Amino acid sequence: MAILMIRCELHPAQGRTNDGLGEVVKGMGSGWWRCFDSTWLVVTTMTTDQVRDALAPHLGEGDRLMVIAFGMDAAFAGFSDVHTAWLLEPA
Repeated sequence: MAILMIRCELHPAQGRTNDGLGEVVKGMGSGWWRCFDSTWLVVTTMTTDQVRDALAPHLGEGDRLMVIAFGMDAAFAGFSDVHTAWLLEPA
């Protein structure tokens, strides 16, 4: 298991929503946290390529997606102790 960071920049076209993308993210693993408006952290066995490929159908023209494996060398500020502990706990 790994923690992957999923960062999206979405530009919904007139009449189109990206609600499906968030639902796909929530189903990708054993835990998730939407830590910023367009950023999720997900505990999953999926690779970064698998996550990208699963989310690609939910992207529109001009949208951008970044999927990064979260490493153990990290620093945080402004987050609760619970969230920081969750991020640093070994997968």
